[in-house]
Amino acid sequence: SSLKILKTEANRIIKISDSEKEKLETMTRKDALMFPIFGSCTLFGLYFIFKTFNKDYINIVFHVYFTALGTFSVKSIIYEKFILFLEKYTHKTLFTIPKIPYISDSPTGINTLDILCYFLASFVGAAYYFSKNWTLNNIFGICFSIFGISNIMLGQYIIGFILLGLLFFYDIFWVFGTEVMVTVAKSL
Repeated sequence: SSLKILKTEANRIIKISDSEKEKLETMTRKDALMFPIFGSCTLFGLYFIFKTFNKDYINIVFHVYFTALGTFSVKSIIYEKFILFLEKYTHKTLFTIPKIPYISDSPTGINTLDILCYFLASFVGAAYYFSKNWTLNNIFGICFSIFGISNIMLGQYIIGFILLGLLFFYDIFWVFGTEVMVTVAKSL
């Protein structure tokens, strides 16, 4: 039984279809160059928001946002594992979410396995939302990292080198050169 599962998983990895290749985002050189700039704008925007508004209200909004994002990440990881055993529940689309600008390129079909995985992931999300437990926070972080790594490709080693090199200087500037990073980290 476990040998059959391993063969199925190996075949799934080897047979990456064209539609699965299209789902992967490939980071370009321009993306790598712009990443620290967008990160800096976001970080400074958070700094400005925390300096301007009551941080308790902002933390409530971020708590809801991170819970939703973490629940989606857990669902995606569960889905990838359950599809090996429950593939028959993926063939029929129950309903379709229309294309959402800047979020999806095409309508997204939701099947029975999606619903099951969201249901299971919602327990983790609800537990985190009400307890703010550090273990559940780490589970969200791990699932989010796995999801990101599996869906974004660098394409070339030089792009990874550029990205990491620029982020190195980004960190040095925002942590040691200004109070921005420390303020946001302590406020969030």
